[in-house]
Amino acid sequence: MTFVHPGQPNGYIETTLPNYGDFIRVRFGNVKCFQCSTTATTHVMVAGDTVGTATNGTTDVTIEASYDTGNKLRIAEIGYSFANVWSIDICTYDVPEAKISMPGACFHGDGTVLLETGLTKRLSELSLGDRIQTSDGQGGFSFNPVTTLPHANNTERAVFLILTTETGKKVDMTSDHFIPTCGNKGEGMAGELVIGDCIITVDGKETLSEISSAVKNGVYTAITPDKYIVVDRIVVSPYSKNFNPSRPAEEYDNFRLELEKKRNRKLFRHKQKSRSVEMLE
Repeated sequence: MTFVHPGQPNGYIETTLPNYGDFIRVRFGNVKCFQCSTTATTHVMVAGDTVGTATNGTTDVTIEASYDTGNKLRIAEIGYSFANVWSIDICTYDVPEAKISMPGACFHGDGTVLLETGLTKRLSELSLGDRIQTSDGQGGFSFNPVTTLPHANNTERAVFLILTTETGKKVDMTSDHFIPTCGNKGEGMAGELVIGDCIITVDGKETLSEISSAVKNGVYTAITPDKYIVVDRIVVSPYSKNFNPSRPAEEYDNFRLELEKKRNRKLFRHKQKSRSVEMLE
């Protein structure tokens, strides 16, 4: 990134966005210079257009914006302000170089499960009969044997969403993987989640504080007699959209478009609600 007097009047940082992504996700905030009389604002700009702002001490804002090859990202401090940039993620709608076919979507192989012995084991190392921690989805936890391992040892490439909770728990899963959420919302897909949503962990309900993405190799899951399994201390379904015997598989490209539209609508409602709260304050 190019730094141009950041932290000074009208300072900014700027970089050319890479050509392998479809959109960016920026989590940022603004700290006002309280000894100054002018309004402090941080602008996030793509190709010269402002796509998000934080003003007057707003410390945590997340925006998403599409971009084209060669576009520049600029985070500008307008007036006497100080920008806090928490994360910048390059995101893609589709898995590069391949479509996912059943059952090519799940967790990354480095995800861990708790064994009944008290030890942990990577998903890529599980064996049939291993007794792992599971959940009934109603707050009950137990240990059940692994009855099916749909994925053999593999290096299949996939885009994983990295879901991070308020206490720092993280799990890597593909966007079309099912995960239970809090309250009456029931089970949804990881790609439909936004920051602020509530998911279930071994310690109870927790809020998502960050969602990022990464391309990694190796997809795995494990099926037991229980409804859910626990991966990296987070309660998740063992099934994805294209590998769930209770739901018919759909043509993948159409599904991805549908999922992205749903997520964008939810994100828009979430932002509108946040703006309403700010106005009331």
